[in-house]
Amino acid sequence: MDPDTAKTLNPLTGPGIRSIARNAFFLMGSHWANILIRLCYVVFLARWLGPELYGLFNYAMSWYMVILPLSGLGLGVILGHEIPKNPDRQSDALSGTFSLRLISAVSCAVFCAVSGLVLEKNPEARQLLLVLSSALVGRSLAYWASSVFTAYEASQYAFVFRSSFRIMELIFSLILIHQGGGVLALSVVHGLSWWAEGIFSILWIKNKFAPVEFRARGKELRRYFRQGLLLGVMSVSHTFILQGPLIIYRYTLGLGEHLGQLALAMQALILMASLPGFLTAGALPALTRSFVRNDGKAQYFTETMIGFIIVSGTFLGLLGLVVFPWFVKILFGPFYSEAGTLLGWIFWLLIPLSVMTMITGMFQARGEYAVPALFSLIAAVVLLLCINPMISLSGPAGVMSALGISLVTGSAALVVTTRKKILINARAAFFKPLVTALASSLTFFILRNHPLTALFGSLAILLAGTILLRILSPEEISAMRLALKSFSPSSKEEERQ
Repeated sequence: MDPDTAKTLNPLTGPGIRSIARNAFFLMGSHWANILIRLCYVVFLARWLGPELYGLFNYAMSWYMVILPLSGLGLGVILGHEIPKNPDRQSDALSGTFSLRLISAVSCAVFCAVSGLVLEKNPEARQLLLVLSSALVGRSLAYWASSVFTAYEASQYAFVFRSSFRIMELIFSLILIHQGGGVLALSVVHGLSWWAEGIFSILWIKNKFAPVEFRARGKELRRYFRQGLLLGVMSVSHTFILQGPLIIYRYTLGLGEHLGQLALAMQALILMASLPGFLTAGALPALTRSFVRNDGKAQYFTETMIGFIIVSGTFLGLLGLVVFPWFVKILFGPFYSEAGTLLGWIFWLLIPLSVMTMITGMFQARGEYAVPALFSLIAAVVLLLCINPMISLSGPAGVMSALGISLVTGSAALVVTTRKKILINARAAFFKPLVTALASSLTFFILRNHPLTALFGSLAILLAGTILLRILSPEEISAMRLALKSFSPSSKEEERQ
């Protein structure tokens, strides 16, 4: 179907948009709950440890988080395809992907521990890496369970489990902090909380959805491994872009206070960067059905979301440049003033990152993994080429610059490819939102010597451009209203029909 025709007919109506809204709502709700809990955790931890120890703790976390996607092998996306398309083989899909996930998670945990012992010379960092290597297995299983809930379009369970166990982690961590516990004890609590979430989630899946068992069937495991290999490459590249800079900074300029400043800023980026990923994951079952039916809904959904990402990202970016430096000093104390400046640029990085995530979801819904994997890998390589000289030149600020170059390169390449392969309307999705964003940003930087005037003037330009250029059309506003009605029992029953 021609995208322009689809837009005229307002394809974002009916059960598809309701499924996307409900599934994404609970996935993002679980993540927002996690963000609020982690914010409390980070505030107490950063104040208690100070920049140097906080940097050490997050460096160790980044080490195992870079390796964690190797255990995933794209099995969450595969489940999102197989459960809706083959409902009669649910138990086979669950058992096969669970078995491969467990094997890969244990292998990655061993690799994480050994590499940490070989490469890391700091004794305290080595102890942290050993403990967090065991956490990798529990977290990988918890992520697999979350993917199962998403595939069954029952993400409310992911919301409940993720929120409950992160609250437990926060409570026990605060008790440890009060009792004078160190970073090693905190890492033990972190690992145990993820193991508990993984085990309880798997037991719930077995009871609520379909039987799950571990089975080492070579042919089945090889099939899932081949299917997920490209997705694994893409996931590792994506995670390296977010987690790798902290590790590279540590080996370029060493441990110290500046590492803690960068760690706080990167923690915010990592938490916020997951939101578009959860939206895409929540939409995957409905987008897959859209491509099978060729009804144009998937293309229209992507166009709408990209325009929204650019405009909302600009709004948050402008706000962040003025608010974050002040906010961080109040929340974390004057020791983190440098982190406040770095945080002001986080939302700008989220714009190209979110566009990459949204377009990647389109390719995944079509069952095409090579293109997003290639460009994710290219973005990671660009980061590797840029980051060392930029760190040497500008320190932590150089990391933000290198990330910007990497993410803009990857997103621009995906946009060009998407125009040719998926036939989205580039004018509606990119041109009008970008013109509005650029005009607003230019206004801000012209008036930057007067921060409040610059902020309100640029936001006025952004609002005027959004209305005059009709970046959000009446059809899209109607679709959003429909999404808000998607949580009633009657709408859920209608979708099943």
